[in-house]
Amino acid sequence: RKGMKRVVIIGACGSGKTTLGQAMSGKLGIAWTDLDDLFWLPGWKRRPFEEFEGMVKQTVAADTWIVCGNYSKLQHLTVFQADTVVWLDLSLGILLWRIIKRGVIQARQRTAICNGNYQSISQFWWLFKHLFKSFWKKKTRYKQLEAQATQATWVHLRDIDALNKWLAAI
Repeated sequence: RKGMKRVVIIGACGSGKTTLGQAMSGKLGIAWTDLDDLFWLPGWKRRPFEEFEGMVKQTVAADTWIVCGNYSKLQHLTVFQADTVVWLDLSLGILLWRIIKRGVIQARQRTAICNGNYQSISQFWWLFKHLFKSFWKKKTRYKQLEAQATQATWVHLRDIDALNKWLAAI
């Protein structure tokens, strides 16, 4: 675990990528970046891809980093440059519960997310649909990535107990 210097955390919506990134940052003393914070502009506007890509390049140019997020068009910068890939592979039922719970809390408390944006009913439904649309595709894609990105140690966490035990051990 001491060799973790360039870490990417992947997983479906609601899997806990950001929460794990924050926790790992505190334990390892490595800065973390949530790709959603770079991608989204205020008002849920998408940042132009070239600008987003440049920001990610700048992030991964550092000697150490933790990056949370999927963004398949940038995996050549994240997954293939990482020494550790943490795949949060939780069940669909757990993810649905977490998205609902998180969405209600964020909307009720007006918690700023994704670079100063706020949860809305339309954003919540988009996330919900996105999870159903992408859940199985991402599982297949991540299995392929694991076979391709052999430079990295892969940590495949399938439930919350395994995640908590692994985090406690680093």
